Order: sequence, then structure tokens, then C-alpha cells
Amino acid sequence: MVPGGAQVFTITVTNAGPDDAPGARVENDGAADSSWTCEPDPGAVCPPTGTGALATEVDLPIGTSVVFTFETTAPGTALDEVTSTARVAPPGSLLEAAPADNQAVETVSIVPGTVDLAIEKTDDRTIVGAGGSTEYRITASNAGPDDVFAARVTDMLPAELTNGTWTCEANLGASCTAMGTGNIDDLVDLPADTSVVYTLRADVADVPLGTVISNTAEVAPPQNVGESSPDDNSATDDSEVSDIIFNSGFEVSELPP
Repeated sequence: MVPGGAQVFTITVTNAGPDDAPGARVENDGAADSSWTCEPDPGAVCPPTGTGALATEVDLPIGTSVVFTFETTAPGTALDEVTSTARVAPPGSLLEAAPADNQAVETVSIVPGTVDLAIEKTDDRTIVGAGGSTEYRITASNAGPDDVFAARVTDMLPAELTNGTWTCEANLGASCTAMGTGNIDDLVDLPADTSVVYTLRADVADVPLGTVISNTAEVAPPQNVGESSPDDNSATDDSEVSDIIFNSGFEVSELPP
């Protein structure tokens, strides 16, 4: 799996008897952002959900099981492998007949991913009015083949643009910061074939007519992820400052008598 991705482990704890095991202890290593759920057999008991490392007690009548679904985040750097260890121990009042299978180890390889990030930017106009405002639409996407976590999207406003505010909408499992002010400098998660869309609004400073406002947005993968096509990781929109903007796209001329 790729660095920063979600890793899911299934942990099944069973009591083969001959006695019931109320209060058996179950543990599994995990980071602070780990989470888990549990489904018990009829008669068995376990907490339905939890966060962080798994460390809880379960009730296991003879012949029953509980199944934990444990989700954690892979490290943000490429490693050879990550090992997760689950353990179960009987309550203090009971003896364990076969302790050799009270621990299970799962090893997952962490390898650098490869993505194809791209960014597009437009304000749908070629001229803007001095002292007015403008609005950009910025779309960052990932064509895969791998997911990417904590890709960086930036848009550093030039001096001609002030009072910037922005919002972001993510789709299909992607994520981004919902809103902000000033420059965009955001870490986003982009699973393969997903995108995030920013709407950036800013005021146009009172600059000389004819000034060209050049505004650039960029997207970059984290250091541990390869970019297969970096040429489209930057997009620039140029707009000239003018004192007249025809929003309809047509100039009005005097009709003949």
C-alpha cells in the first residue's frame, strides 16, 4: 500500500472452551487516528466502536467469536514493511489451554506510489476592473494509478489581488479544507480519479489600466509519491486591468436614425 493510506485489519477472537471467558482482554497496536468496530456472535459481547490502539475486554461464551475491523493509517514515508500485532489474554480467573495462538502478526509492505496530478484554473474572463473583484475556479485532480494523501495545493495571490477568500468542495472520497482566507496553501487527499474544486474570490487593487494580473495555482505530491506527468501541475490565469467590462460580451453602439 502507499504511504499515508488507510490499512484495514480484520481481527477474529474465538473461545474454543471448555469454559466461558468473560472479560478476556484484546489488544492491537495502533496510532492515535486509528479506529475500530466490533461484531459479536450471539451471546458474545464486545464494545461496538473505539478509537486509537485496540485495548478492550470482551465476553466469549464457549464456541463464540467477536470480529474487530481495525483501520489505521500507514506511515507517511515509504518503508519496507509495517507489522501489526493482535493479542488476546484470558481473565485472571482462567487458565489458557493453548497459549501459542493467543497472538497474531500481520505484515504489510509500504511502497512509494505513483500519481498523475493536474490543476486547472480560470476566472472566465480576460479583463478585470480596477477596484472591482474577480473569482477563480481551481480544480486539482488525480488520474492515478495510486491514491495520494497530503498533496499540496497552493495559490499565492499577487500584489494586485487583496482580501482573498476561498471555499473548497471535494468529491468521490477526496478531501480538502472547506474554507479559508488569503492565499490557498492546503493539504488534500486525492484517491485515484477524484478531484477537489476551489472557488477563490479576491478584490482587484486600484492599479494602472493595462496592468496584467498573473495568478498561478500549483499542485504537488508529497515527497514519497512519484508524479508521472508534472507538466500540468501548474496553471496560470492572466487578466488585464481595464476600466470597462462588458459582462454580456457585447458592446452597445448607437443605432442609425
